[in-house]
Amino acid sequence: MLQMLEKCMAEKKGAVMKAPTASDEAEAAKLHAESIFSDVLGEEIWEAVCWRRGIFLSSYISFLVSKKEAEEEADAANTTVEGMTALPGLITDAVMSFDMMLHAQGPIASDGEDPATWQVAADGGHQDETARMLYHGVYSSSHLRGLKHLAELLFWKWKHLGRGKADAELAAVVNRKFVHVVRHIMPGAGWTADVEYERIVEMEGATLETSAFSAGLNDRPAQPSSNFKKALPAQSGRPSKSGGGSRGRGSEGGGDGSDGAAAMPGTSGASCDGAAA
Repeated sequence: MLQMLEKCMAEKKGAVMKAPTASDEAEAAKLHAESIFSDVLGEEIWEAVCWRRGIFLSSYISFLVSKKEAEEEADAANTTVEGMTALPGLITDAVMSFDMMLHAQGPIASDGEDPATWQVAADGGHQDETARMLYHGVYSSSHLRGLKHLAELLFWKWKHLGRGKADAELAAVVNRKFVHVVRHIMPGAGWTADVEYERIVEMEGATLETSAFSAGLNDRPAQPSSNFKKALPAQSGRPSKSGGGSRGRGSEGGGDGSDGAAAMPGTSGASCDGAAA
């Protein structure tokens, strides 16, 4: 996902939205490290490890942010929330964890794409719902839940750590991707993206000074989705590096998709238990 966060809009044509570029050397080092861990542990175990670490960090960050916001509402301007000094590092680690979880099975085709091209009826030339989900790296409901947490973390980074334009752009792109998947590809599947859409609008008004990131997100498909009425694909549909067929199961998406544990892909049947942010 960081590939998308940092590069997806760098080479767009007639761009309206912008995202900062990343250091090629730093990105190459990150990808190399991810590849080593994935090869040694196996995709399923590495994915589960990244999920557990991300959900643990996200839960603690959620506690800190909630406490900070409660004190701000109480006009306790001079009150220092214990642990807030560690927030930047915690968010960075949590973002990296969910990014590695989402990329455990390999590169995601839509990462290098201009988000403005994510349309109601098609993505990357694909019109089939399942193909579009896989195009965005959403192989199971666990991956969509991971994308949801990533979108939330990046929004918190913008809101509580300076409200910088670069942070707003990154957060807006990821929140846009989540809203696009839920509203355009799998409407009626039991997931909602209203919160993520409102975040985009808030960042556009406060920092970005453009409506490009939210453009088109309120458009609805001509017909409701039939393949995703109850859940995301139980199979990730992505072959393993050893060619061993499809990945394991993802749990059914209810409500906003953050209501509890999600079964991680893997033959061991390990679940990703942990409090959702």
